[in-house]
Amino acid sequence: MRKQYVGIKGFTMTNALERIYFFLVVFGVYSVGAFGQSKSKEWIDSMETYINQNEPRDSIGLLEKMDLAFNLLKYDRPKAMRMLAEANRSANELQLPYVEAMIYLRRATVMRLTRNLDSAQYYLLKAKPIFNKRKRPVDIKGWYSEMAGFHMGKGQLDSALVYFQKSTQITRKMGDSSALVKALGNKALIYMHMKKLQLATAYIDSAIVLNEQIGAKSDLVGLYNIQSRIFEERGMRKHSMDIGLKILELSKELGLQNNLAMQYYNVGLAYNKLKDYNKSIIFYKKGWPYLKKFPRADLELAYLFQTGYAYNEINQVDSAKFYLQLTEDMAKEQKDYSRYCRALHTRGLIYYQEGNLTEYLQNMVTVAEYMPKLKGDVLYEAQREFGKVFYRTL
Repeated sequence: MRKQYVGIKGFTMTNALERIYFFLVVFGVYSVGAFGQSKSKEWIDSMETYINQNEPRDSIGLLEKMDLAFNLLKYDRPKAMRMLAEANRSANELQLPYVEAMIYLRRATVMRLTRNLDSAQYYLLKAKPIFNKRKRPVDIKGWYSEMAGFHMGKGQLDSALVYFQKSTQITRKMGDSSALVKALGNKALIYMHMKKLQLATAYIDSAIVLNEQIGAKSDLVGLYNIQSRIFEERGMRKHSMDIGLKILELSKELGLQNNLAMQYYNVGLAYNKLKDYNKSIIFYKKGWPYLKKFPRADLELAYLFQTGYAYNEINQVDSAKFYLQLTEDMAKEQKDYSRYCRALHTRGLIYYQEGNLTEYLQNMVTVAEYMPKLKGDVLYEAQREFGKVFYRTL
């Protein structure tokens, strides 16, 4: 019989599952202030070849390199971050302050998405005086949106809402209906995480109605993702599941093949929430070919972790350990120490349930050793608390 494990408060497997869902749905599909579809791998390869052969030395070239680096992030994070740093140095050397500020803003986004929030704040503050001096509404709006995203990452929802409201005010003055749809969607997210679900529902409904008026069908994928999440928060899981399946069909209809891996993942994760782990695994397997066709390191890590989690829940522990080991290997290579520790922790719990205390302790010691690398991460405090409890048991 498997031992029952009582998780440390704030760091249960369910907690980790929910946080990965939050990261992918909110910041993956709905990168704050940016709803657009990411570039294809073919575009990235072609642009990388061009830039390697023609090192940019002007504003347009450096902004192209910035765009390439951002799209490269999900395939090769270390290379993407090096490329952004190179573009930043070139902009400084060429005395192109506006380009430098744009790259600071993009680096802040990268740091937020990789959960390095101290660095995100640093780049935001570097960009602010340059944007204030130029006084271009579109730049200030973008800065406010990214500042809101930073505060969301810190869990400071009231501050995030203030910045989203500032961004929305500029958007309304600019008369940009498409941007207003995105702003309303982002505000719905904020209210959802503040547990103000009536307001969240009102904002997402308004965003969907406005979107239908302007006919931007591609944005519906992101809007429906938020609506699905709000239904889930309201305890309406059947409605949430129906919307998830609707998103999947809409992505197929729009030919968004590079989006299908994420949508299959989200539906699989929704079945996880319903504790139908066999269905979860089915949808993860359906999404895997699209993930291989359109690789994304962050999403692959999530697939591996959640597949291992689902197998563990149906007591197929060999398969669970296999996928969790793959997660650990890939996360360590990508220097994604948060997911690395999640996988280690979960695999450690399996060893505990099997009565293998030697392997369990080895995994937990490794988690504790990696905690200093996680400062600023959303799970840092939970893991620090885990470390306190763990060391008291030695």
